[in-house]
Amino acid sequence: MIRLVSDIASSPSTSDGFPVDPSPAARPGRRIVEGHTISLCPLDAIAHGESLFNASRDPALAALWHYLPYGPFVDRTSFDVDLAAKAASADPLYSAIVERASGDAAGSGGL
Repeated sequence: MIRLVSDIASSPSTSDGFPVDPSPAARPGRRIVEGHTISLCPLDAIAHGESLFNASRDPALAALWHYLPYGPFVDRTSFDVDLAAKAASADPLYSAIVERASGDAAGSGGL
């Protein structure tokens, strides 16, 4: 059966006919999400600060700062202020990207 895009857009179901719940999704919670090589952990300024600061100083990654609305940080104090604000934020909710092999935070992200 062929369906027009306009039919799908006005229908309260997916293209395969299953109902779609139009209510908002639940907000993400502060929880650990385990992967094969990394874990997403609730961002903690104390637990993740040292490894994230060290990762932020890697000269090989300097160009990444061109695409971020913050940083690069001139010193650890300014980095810690920014990290503490992110750790306390609920929206966006930030996670540390922790390498499972080393236990070090290699990055962070928010959603």
